[in-house]
Amino acid sequence: MDRARLTITLKPDLLKQVDRTVDGAQVRNRSHAIELLLGKALDVASMPVVVLAGGKPQLNGSGPMPKALVEIDGTPVLHHTLNRLADQGFNEVAVVTDERSEVMKERFGGTFGERMFLRYLMQTKGFHGTAPAVRVAGGFVGNRTFIVQYGDVLADIDYRELLQFHRASHAMATVALTSVEKASMWGVATMQGARVVDFTEKPKPKAGKLSHLVNAGIYVMEPSAITLIPSGSGSIEQTLFPRLAQEGRLYGYPFEGKWQDVGHSG
Repeated sequence: MDRARLTITLKPDLLKQVDRTVDGAQVRNRSHAIELLLGKALDVASMPVVVLAGGKPQLNGSGPMPKALVEIDGTPVLHHTLNRLADQGFNEVAVVTDERSEVMKERFGGTFGERMFLRYLMQTKGFHGTAPAVRVAGGFVGNRTFIVQYGDVLADIDYRELLQFHRASHAMATVALTSVEKASMWGVATMQGARVVDFTEKPKPKAGKLSHLVNAGIYVMEPSAITLIPSGSGSIEQTLFPRLAQEGRLYGYPFEGKWQDVGHSG
């Protein structure tokens, strides 16, 4: 591939960080390192993120509140999520809401931090679940790989590593997985290597031991996956993911960071 010559100056401490990535094999030299790091940064900056912030509200002293606005350590869950995304270089976020969208807009506005732009998408009235919520984001996503994040989930995760894993796996969709004791409260993944061979949403108690790896509410998906989502209400966890698991196109990414689902107290 043809390359153009470029002369740049960097701060000494930044240059040291670049040089640490050079291993002589996968990263051949300083020039190669800068090219790879810049490519990753630009890739992340243009990566669309879809935050699902609709659904059944949580009741508090002042009435029903979107779960994404429930406060953890005095700050809404969604603020924590946007802050983590911004810190990792993501700039394009669409928040999918319902009839309470104005509350979300008033709280966060159209930007977050210095570089992140927020768009608000209204889930079609009368339709419920993650299936129509992801479908409505199709225009925002376009033909790009995208991340889906539950608005009521707080996770200590490196989205960039998740994205890298997804692309290396050539998956149609990748589910971030966390380990819990009461697995039946969430979507349970059965793994063979990195591939999810069975995905069951909130399985009923039965004989035999369930996997402790459950859906963490964070996905990476290819845009073509949207066309496979059935019309109407419903959840991709009950329709799309089981299908992709059977077809060998669903992968799982276990991570060890802290995780909290504000919609569940158990």
